[in-house]
Amino acid sequence: MASLRVTQGILVLRSMRNLNDHMRKILSLQDELSTGLRVNSPSDDPIDARRAIDARTSIGTSEQYLDNMSMVGPARGNRTMRSHIN
Repeated sequence: MASLRVTQGILVLRSMRNLNDHMRKILSLQDELSTGLRVNSPSDDPIDARRAIDARTSIGTSEQYLDNMSMVGPARGNRTMRSHIN
């Protein structure tokens, strides 16, 4: 039966790796708390980041459409509707 030798160096390396992993998680949670956002960069969650980008694009398109319609004015909109009806 072979036995594995656990040296002081192995114990130190495992402890350091665990400490680094926990510090990384703590920093991630602190970023979420400070910004109020769950996704701060695309690497946090690529799928949700894509959804956020798509939503922002859709909002921007809608706002541009509303701005354009307000510049045209209500009278122009009525004339266009009347010309399509006739």
